[in-house]
Amino acid sequence: MLPGQFILAGTPNTQVADNSFTWLIYFALALIFTSVIILVQSLLRLKKQKQQIARQNEQLNDYKKQNSALVNRIQTMLKKDDKLKGELKTSNKFQSSFLANISHEIRTPLNGIIGFTSLIKQNASKPSANSTIKNCDFILSCSHRVNDYIENLIEISRLQVKEINTHIGSCFVPEIINQIQQEQSFLLNQKGIKLSIQQLKLFAVKADKKLLYKVLKNIISNSIKYTASGTIQVNFLATNDTQTIEIIDSGTTPDLNHINRFWSLTEREQTESLSKIDGTTLGLAIAIKLIEHQNGTLKITSNKERGKTVSITLPVSTEQLQINSNPSYSPTKIKLPTNGIPRILVVEDEELNAELMKAYLAGKAETTIAEDGDSALSIIKEWADRGEYFDILLVDINLPDPWNGTSLMIEMKNRWSYYKNVPILCQTAHALHGDKEILLQNGFTDYIPKPINRRDLFLKIDEHCQHLTKTVTLS
Repeated sequence: MLPGQFILAGTPNTQVADNSFTWLIYFALALIFTSVIILVQSLLRLKKQKQQIARQNEQLNDYKKQNSALVNRIQTMLKKDDKLKGELKTSNKFQSSFLANISHEIRTPLNGIIGFTSLIKQNASKPSANSTIKNCDFILSCSHRVNDYIENLIEISRLQVKEINTHIGSCFVPEIINQIQQEQSFLLNQKGIKLSIQQLKLFAVKADKKLLYKVLKNIISNSIKYTASGTIQVNFLATNDTQTIEIIDSGTTPDLNHINRFWSLTEREQTESLSKIDGTTLGLAIAIKLIEHQNGTLKITSNKERGKTVSITLPVSTEQLQINSNPSYSPTKIKLPTNGIPRILVVEDEELNAELMKAYLAGKAETTIAEDGDSALSIIKEWADRGEYFDILLVDINLPDPWNGTSLMIEMKNRWSYYKNVPILCQTAHALHGDKEILLQNGFTDYIPKPINRRDLFLKIDEHCQHLTKTVTLS
């Protein structure tokens, strides 16, 4: 080593170290930069995820709102459904009430027409009055036709809502046929038609007598309408457990398509179909359903050249009946008290019907008329004060306010205990399902539907005056 020279120990190593340190710094910076980038990317991804979550939450809230709205709509629809059901129920009640009002408004004048015409016919017995009798027959026939059509409309309503109650018992069909023959005698004679009954083998049948009467009357009325002349044949055929009634006519045949399809239609379609079916043909459709309600069958076969055959099959009754092998019409008899004639109070606000009842009962009863509930109570009190009472009361169900037939009947019984044992009969033009049962439950002794048939009236009086002994024949 020369003097004055300085040796720097480790200089090459120091440069190496400096280079390493520099690279280390670069690496650290790169690592930091990478970490920052990763952190920023993570933050960005997190932000994006938060935004997605926020959007999903918004969508979820929207779904919740939509679901809530849907639930509200469903609840609203259910409420509307309940409301519609209530309105439908109200509508059905309105329909029944409407039909009842139609029945009352039409039957009330019909009651007077039929009643007074029958009285005119009965009194016009002189030979010179033949034309009057014939005219009366026409009026009676038309009136009964209107009444029968009303009956059929009401029957359709009952059948549509399945409000038919049956009271099955033993019936002898020829007696019912004979009654219908008497009622239809004017039309039969006018058209020169003979109703021939061939009793091959007879049994009593199990049926509801009133419903069976409606069925047979509808069928025979249809045959009379569509038969120009000739014979309507009624045959009775039987097996050990069934009785078949055949009603055969030679007339033209109504459109049976409407009849056979009627009960398979909806209620709306049935209503529309009514415009295509006349009254007597409608009666055939009703007959099919009424026979089904009596555990029987009804079959209609037709031929344009030979007319139609209606076959009704019903179960045979095991109950023994006292049967007249040759049933015929007989006058009605009413029993009268030994000490005079029955005293009857008629409570009727319709002057026409009140006068008709007086005419019906003239010479057969001592009749007093009350035009409303207050008048009736006043008359009863006047009689009771002198120790007298009526033998039977006929009360109209529709009376001027504040009374109706039921409230008046209850008031009579409450004021005078004597009338708890006196027959009180309700007379009404309403004829819907359950009317009779409700009236009897309310306390009436019996029920007389309008139009009131004179013969039926006397039968009712006779039935509820069995303690009376003297008899008078009603011809």
